Amino acid sequence: MAGRCWKPEIWHGIWIAGLVQGLIHDVPTVAELIDRIIAEAAGLISDRLAGVLNPTKEN
Repeated sequence: MAGRCWKPEIWHGIWIAGLVQGLIHDVPTVAELIDRIIAEAAGLISDRLAGVLNPTKEN
């Protein structure tokens, strides 16, 4: 085996693509996808970083 190059077989990619196809439930437009990403990011920022963005005045 030493010195031999590994050459991918075409069916390796097909197998992986076939497994992932079942996880795709919709195909949004680019605009819809960007809107979802922005909404998700805004939600994460407001939920997880609320204390950083709007610190309470305890002192």
